[in-house]
Amino acid sequence: MMDEQLRETILLLSDGPLNAEKIVEILGITQQDSEGRLERLHSAGLVRKTCVHGGVPIFSLDFSIERLGSPYDKKIAEPLASDLSKTLHSFLESNADGVSASCQNIGISPGRAIEQLFLSSFSLIMKDLQSEIADEDKALSKALVDDDKKR
Repeated sequence: MMDEQLRETILLLSDGPLNAEKIVEILGITQQDSEGRLERLHSAGLVRKTCVHGGVPIFSLDFSIERLGSPYDKKIAEPLASDLSKTLHSFLESNADGVSASCQNIGISPGRAIEQLFLSSFSLIMKDLQSEIADEDKALSKALVDDDKKR
């Protein structure tokens, strides 16, 4: 079922960015299947495609509630972003050596490392809501399939 396949890809990318070859390897699917899934998710604005060293694209989640037509309340989001930014900067100052070492070991930019660190931390915070989020992922995937069938 296609919506389950898209959900599977979304869930895999929730662990962090991957290239298409790694997605094929982890999911045990064909290159063509991987490319099809990623293209559908990318065109729906759920996955971001970024070219890295040597022009090899990597894919990561690019989900925003704004893409679904429900903008967040800036009066709430902006103060939260400000508070989180202060906390994140303070944490990074205290852990700069560890973050830098991780960047060098993995071969990623500091920006990407900070993004993934933040997303991983946020995922731990949101653990109690995972079943609700999984249900929403299923609904998003189903909506993509339904849109595809209408075309």
